[in-house]
Amino acid sequence: MSLQRLGAKLINWNPDDFFNAKNTNANLMGAFKHYDLIVSSRPHLFDEYRERGAKQLLFIDWYYVPELHHPRHNQFQYNLTFVGSWSPFREEFISKIQAPVVIWGGGWERASGSFKTAYQVNAKIISQEEMSSIFSSSKYNLNLITHENRDLSNLRFFEVCASGGVLITERNESSNSYLVDGEDCLMYKTAEDVNRILASSFDLSKIAQSGYQKITNGKNSFSDRVEQLLEALH
Repeated sequence: MSLQRLGAKLINWNPDDFFNAKNTNANLMGAFKHYDLIVSSRPHLFDEYRERGAKQLLFIDWYYVPELHHPRHNQFQYNLTFVGSWSPFREEFISKIQAPVVIWGGGWERASGSFKTAYQVNAKIISQEEMSSIFSSSKYNLNLITHENRDLSNLRFFEVCASGGVLITERNESSNSYLVDGEDCLMYKTAEDVNRILASSFDLSKIAQSGYQKITNGKNSFSDRVEQLLEALH
């Protein structure tokens, strides 16, 4: 007997874009019409999902977990850090930054030899607590969204701010809807923008505090997102 015949709802909360060839398969692509609800952080892709048969779509953005992501009030140990997995785009982007970058994440063993010589690469996956501590102890935290997923936002956007770190993130319609550039975070469009940010002077404590307040007071925790889902199912 099918789940629907038992009265159960079939929901897909997919962290990736269905059309990302690296994270999909034929079964997933053929299942659009079978879900009662598809939850996604990518409302700009909803028309494509509907064309494949999606019946009901719900936008729920990324989040932070208060028990894991919170200010540690650490002393600065790093100038600029990046926490995230390797990709060709990310390696190319960071290669254009004219400052030391300390990197943590899976897959960075695939970076070129010259890149690993120029930057401090820790090719390992770290815990959420370690990650949050790095955010708190870095003057600047670089955020690079996953273009393969056609993302406009990601977890780091929320996690860095909730950890009390200064966020350097891509300027787009999503980031602009949450934070103000120069007040709550620092935004870029190109790597040259990042270089200009690093060469400028900011009240980092004020920016970090403002970003923290905006994100933590804005109902952006994981439990807030679950409440959104439950409300949609009523």
